Amino acid sequence: MDNTKRFDGRADSYAKGRPGYPSELVKRLATWAQLTKESTVADIGAGTGIFSGQLAETGAHVFAVEPNDDMRQRANLSDSIAQRVTWVEGTAEHTGLADTSVDLVTAAQAFHWFDGPAFRDECLRVLRGASRAALIWNVRVVDTPVNVACEKVFTAFCPRFNGFAGGMTRDDQRIVDFFGGQYDLWSFDNPLPYSRERFVQRCLSGSYAPREDEADYEPFKAAVEDIYERFAVDGSIVVPNETLAYVGTLR
Repeated sequence: MDNTKRFDGRADSYAKGRPGYPSELVKRLATWAQLTKESTVADIGAGTGIFSGQLAETGAHVFAVEPNDDMRQRANLSDSIAQRVTWVEGTAEHTGLADTSVDLVTAAQAFHWFDGPAFRDECLRVLRGASRAALIWNVRVVDTPVNVACEKVFTAFCPRFNGFAGGMTRDDQRIVDFFGGQYDLWSFDNPLPYSRERFVQRCLSGSYAPREDEADYEPFKAAVEDIYERFAVDGSIVVPNETLAYVGTLR
C-alpha cells in the first residue's frame, strides 16, 4: 500500500484519539535547536498537526508537511497557533520546501513510514546551519497489563499490525543509519489518560485498524471497548507510555 494513503478515512479518529507530546520535550528541543521567532521548522508527516502546533508554541514558524489530504483538512489549530503554521502538501522524500530553508526537521510518529535514505537526503537539502533533526515517538510500555491486552486484540483483529510504533525498535538500525550513528536519545515518562471515547478513537486511528467498511471493524471496536471496561478507573484508562526523541545533526 502507498504509505501516503494508509490514513485515508482515519483523520477524524486520529484528531480525536491521538495524544500530544510532553511540554518538557518541546522546551528541551527548542533550547537544543536554538529556536527563536526567526526560526523555521519543518515537521514532516505532520498528520493533523498535533506536534506542529506544539512546535509553533515556541514562537518558531512551522512548515507542516503532510501528503494525506484527509489529515491536512482535519487540522484544528487555534488562530494564534495557526498563523505560525504553513501547511504543505509534500512527502518526506519530496517536501516541496526550498533549499536551506529550515533550522530544524522533526518527524513525530512518522519516520517508520519513510524511505530513510531518501528522507535523509531531503533533510540535508532543506536544512541550514547545524542540520539538526529529531525523530520522535510515543511508545507504549509493552510489559504492562493494559498494553498486553491491546497487543492481543490488535494481533487478533488487525492483519496489518506488526507491533507498536510501526514495528520500530529502540535504537532501530534505520535510526542509526539516518544519523550516521551519532545521536542522543531523550526519554520522557508520559502516561496517557483517555476517556472511553478517546481510547476507542485512539485504537481506531491506527494504520492497521480495520476500516469501518471491513468485516472485523465492529468486533475490533467491541474488543477495544472491553479493554476499557476492564482497566478504566473513575472514568479514565491510563496507558503506560514513554516519549522517545532521537536528536542529532546530519553530516
